[in-house]
Amino acid sequence: MLKCNDSKVYKLKMGCLRGTNNTHGELLALWALLYFAKSKQLSHLQLFGDSKVITNWVANKFQL
Repeated sequence: MLKCNDSKVYKLKMGCLRGTNNTHGELLALWALLYFAKSKQLSHLQLFGDSKVITNWVANKFQL
C-alpha cells in the first residue's frame, strides 16, 4: 500500500511465482512499490516495513 496523504492511497497487488520464498516475495513487493512511485513521479518517500531482512538491506546494513 502506498499512502500519499490522508485522501490518496494506492493499493498494489501482484502475484509471485509458485514456490517463491518470503524474501523474494518481499523484494518483489518493494520493487513494485518503488516502480509505481516512480511512474507517479513521487520524489520523496518514507518507507516502513515489517521485514527485518529487507529493511536492513535497504538501510545498507547487509547484502542479500
